Amino acid sequence: MHASIIPEILSFLPPDEASLPFLIKPLRDEESRDLFLLNALLERTERKHCGEVHRLMGTWLRAGSGSGCPPARWLQEQLGEHTLSARQVERSRQQADTWLKHGIWAAVWLPGRHGKKDPLDTPQLVFGRGKIAFKPPWVGIFNSRKPRGASPHEDWLQALRLFLSHIAATGAGIAASIGTLTYDLVSVSAWMGGIPLLTVLPCPIDDRPRTDTLPFPGAFHPGDPILSCTTKAMRCSKTWPMFWRDRLLAAVSDVHLVLAVRPEGNMLRALVDQQIEAPRKQWIFAGTDKGKRHVGNALLLNAFPGSARTFQLRGSSTPRGTSRKVRHESPNVQWGEYLIHYTRSCPGPWPGESYADYLLGLVQGQSHSGHTALDTLLRILMEGRIRASHKMVRGDQPVVSWTSLHPLKWNALRRWNPALVRWTVEPYGIALRKRTLKLLGAKPVVYGPGPLYDLLKPSDRFRFQLHQPPRCSWKYEREWRSPGEILLDRLPPDDVVVLVCNAAEAARVLTMSPRPYPVWAMETCCAQACQNSASCS
Repeated sequence: MHASIIPEILSFLPPDEASLPFLIKPLRDEESRDLFLLNALLERTERKHCGEVHRLMGTWLRAGSGSGCPPARWLQEQLGEHTLSARQVERSRQQADTWLKHGIWAAVWLPGRHGKKDPLDTPQLVFGRGKIAFKPPWVGIFNSRKPRGASPHEDWLQALRLFLSHIAATGAGIAASIGTLTYDLVSVSAWMGGIPLLTVLPCPIDDRPRTDTLPFPGAFHPGDPILSCTTKAMRCSKTWPMFWRDRLLAAVSDVHLVLAVRPEGNMLRALVDQQIEAPRKQWIFAGTDKGKRHVGNALLLNAFPGSARTFQLRGSSTPRGTSRKVRHESPNVQWGEYLIHYTRSCPGPWPGESYADYLLGLVQGQSHSGHTALDTLLRILMEGRIRASHKMVRGDQPVVSWTSLHPLKWNALRRWNPALVRWTVEPYGIALRKRTLKLLGAKPVVYGPGPLYDLLKPSDRFRFQLHQPPRCSWKYEREWRSPGEILLDRLPPDDVVVLVCNAAEAARVLTMSPRPYPVWAMETCCAQACQNSASCS
């Protein structure tokens, strides 16, 4: 996608045809307060399914707010349940007043625009905070859920990066959500860039995400609209709020920017239903990856040729290799004198890195933002330290793990961990002389049954590893552990050897490492591992 196409993508509908005022009709304060009271009363009964609560609230409004009947009595008549106590009713009134005081509002989601055949399961109301702005026009960005550990060079991310870098100058706003990688990337970019942001929450409006769970380092900007279809009075399945989050987002967006949508998914259904009911301009990315994740894009283009147009990247933003040639020769090493620490990929933030900084690294295309095992290794070299961790170790002593296995046998340690969606070991690491590590407190792991832990001296308990074969057997790792982090900058460079997979990566390490460590490329065993990994990925 070339920068010159951005103004064309952002050629919006005329302002008087904006989507939001035709979809959401705000209620008067008196109506909202009665509705909030009804919601609070419902919290104090046996919770109903989301669709049932919406049906009750819609019935209440259509009857003219119960035709003068007090909400508590009207609700009891509808549900046929026992009488709510005076204390429960009073607390519900206080809760309703608090909602109004805190700027929560309610609006009718106009009927006939939901794309859902079953009206009993369809939201009839929208709850929100902030100002309902009809201007600027809103651009909704749609991308099916992606696996953890995105590469900064993926085509959809390159397209998103270029779009976000130009949208601020147009005066347009962004409609997004939180909770998936794409939504979080979009939200943090808008928040940091001062771009108007409309957020559709996948959670109740009265259960706003804590600041420390948001993708940006602070609260929502005052005035930016926040919408939700749910409250705490509703008992929803895990998928219901997300299903309607995507549909509401498609409805309130004036323009759809579609990056990579899978077929037969909820997001594709939301976009298709919206185009059938009230078409939006859709700009659909023609990615370089022709696999399954772009099939939904093609379906949209074929189904709605009158409103959908395609765009593509022109050229590639994948960084090229360094122009400076670096000669690499693998050093001769007596491996029996070394212990090796292997690095792993790190989907999500580095240890000590905020989620917002991780997202911004991907948006900005920073070279190590993919957090691969090689990126982890380069980060260690540039920081000059190996961070310790107490994950997967009994007790709270942070350690660095090592193995005494010869590096050509690293593949014997390799296992696919489906829970973490990564390999337990990858062919990248740092070897240190054993004598140096012993001076830093490194000792071999003590393998044994659980009761052995309490028999060890407190100063040696960091060495303990549960061993109860055949269910739990780890001796093949030949593990050592050193307490605390390792400061490489304080060690002689000759005591360190860097391990990578091939000569090209070795040259990259030699270029980027601030210290002249010898680098060893494990070409043969890496090739064998690649041949054996197909059944595990």
